[in-house]
Amino acid sequence: MKLLIDIGNSRIKWACTDGEDLFATGARVWSPDSLDYLCEENWAELAGLDSVWVVNVAGPEPASRLDAWFETAHAIRPRYAAAAASACGVVNSYREPARLGADRFMALVGAWEMWQGAACIVDCGTAITADGLSAEGVYVGGVITPGLALMQRSLAAHTHALAMSTSRSVEICSLTTDDGIAAGCHYAAAGFIDRIHAEFQRRLGTDMHCVLTGGEASRIRPLLSVPHEVDSLLVLRGLAVYSAAADGTTGS
Repeated sequence: MKLLIDIGNSRIKWACTDGEDLFATGARVWSPDSLDYLCEENWAELAGLDSVWVVNVAGPEPASRLDAWFETAHAIRPRYAAAAASACGVVNSYREPARLGADRFMALVGAWEMWQGAACIVDCGTAITADGLSAEGVYVGGVITPGLALMQRSLAAHTHALAMSTSRSVEICSLTTDDGIAAGCHYAAAGFIDRIHAEFQRRLGTDMHCVLTGGEASRIRPLLSVPHEVDSLLVLRGLAVYSAAADGTTGS
């Protein structure tokens, strides 16, 4: 059995795989101080664990902590996925392919595995990324903008009268400052996704599947005009495919 872990800036997600489906999935908000406890709580009793694969965009500290914990608890050293020039049917056109975020590349691999066609992949996390995949499996590039919380923090940090909003309102006719900030950030995110999807389709000259992933996807999706679906496990699905190819258990 293989454990797959996706460490983002705010949340950590995981799933197990036996080479077929993903199971025993979970997700938590995490911090460096809570990581050892999270490992102990969720993975100490895993039986039959053969390997651990990780997508990590949160820097060296969590990687170091994971390495130490898994070596002690299971005598396994985690392996870390990274973007490549090509893998698993996806061609990476990034100017420096290795500098594309590992989470973004795994989402591309997951989308290609599932749909084998043109797709706009949107990860709604601490940042919102929108990436384009052609009908031939070529990554055509993408854009990045702040996520909901970062937008709100920016307003609070750089204005005199606007505090950090605690509202989740999406009422366009907001009658309080708190609601107005929340609604404005939600609509900004939704408008960004709708526009980028339309622009990808115009540039590529083809219809594109739109899939959302990330912790804030469920908050943004009701405001979208573009047809879409949400797959919270998309990065882990890509990691499952990528790790199987690296282990030599499937074609790359």
